[in-house]
Amino acid sequence: MDARGIFLFILLISSPALAQEAALKPAPSPQFSNPNPPPSHYTIKLATTDPADSVVGKTLSTLANALQSESQEGLELVLYPAGTMGDEDVVLSKMRTGQLSAALLSSGTLAKIVPDIRVLELPMLFKDYKTLDYVLLKLFPQFEQQLDQQGLVLLGWVDRGFTQIFSNQAIRSTDDLKGKRWWVEPGDPLSEEMGDFFGVSPTPLARASVLLSLHAHTTDALNCPPIDADQLQWDDPMSSMTQISFADSFGAVVIEKADFMRLPADLRILLKHHSRTAAELIVTKLRMQTAHWLEQPPLSVVNPGPQEAAEWEQVALKMRKAAAGKYFSQGLLDQIEQWKSEASPATPTNLQRLSSVPSAGLLLPH
Repeated sequence: MDARGIFLFILLISSPALAQEAALKPAPSPQFSNPNPPPSHYTIKLATTDPADSVVGKTLSTLANALQSESQEGLELVLYPAGTMGDEDVVLSKMRTGQLSAALLSSGTLAKIVPDIRVLELPMLFKDYKTLDYVLLKLFPQFEQQLDQQGLVLLGWVDRGFTQIFSNQAIRSTDDLKGKRWWVEPGDPLSEEMGDFFGVSPTPLARASVLLSLHAHTTDALNCPPIDADQLQWDDPMSSMTQISFADSFGAVVIEKADFMRLPADLRILLKHHSRTAAELIVTKLRMQTAHWLEQPPLSVVNPGPQEAAEWEQVALKMRKAAAGKYFSQGLLDQIEQWKSEASPATPTNLQRLSSVPSAGLLLPH
């Protein structure tokens, strides 16, 4: 023991109070710095092909503001609208590699992940929104589970409404459609089978190329929701719309499961709750906007008569039967038909369901 140590020892034994204080005073805890402290701010990057000034774009922007406010700026939703991140296949690839967290994807893209989703692309499967909404409420939990198994968490389903047939000449019967160069999404085998049943010539094109093809007359017929035709200016080179609920067009907002699980539990609940409310609001707004557009469409409207309507239904039924067992199970189609028979006039529509959502007021426009 050196001189300093001897001095401290003598001091302690000569002062009982000091010795007691030294014994009771805890030793200082070692300080370790956390190299990866939990962040207080989380960012979600979401892509969509919808323009920023569209119903979808504006509602997603409102959602972003609500999430940031409710989380006290702890959760930021960064939007990439109007296809700025590429088409949906590119967007999905960027999600898988971590460049994006989330996206609003169409049923065609979702069906590449969960094939059963393709059943909802069948022609003339539904005729009214009451029946459609009833079946979707029954069916979507199953799809949500299947998406989760593929590493995607559902944030909200977005039904864009029934598609109509647009062309550069009047199409009243299925015979009028034969030979038309019909736009289809690339890699959508069910749409490509339109040629076998309706006699069209499928023309696979990315959405960004459709308008140019319509003006160049290399595509002369397609089916899409009226709002999409208006929003993307596809109705400009067209002269006619066949008013028939040809198919349902829907998609979903999904997020990579790994990105979702990185969020604290309270932010996961907040994100899911407000995202689903926003999705319901988008559906309601799109249906209202579609109804308004159909009051004064900017092109001639063709309404098939009873005989033509029966022909459309007959061909569509053949296509539905042929697709069962090939793209989805016969049992799934049978279950949908059973649910369709259960729907009644009292079945609530999407608008009625929205009114019962507690947080809907946060996102409703003033």
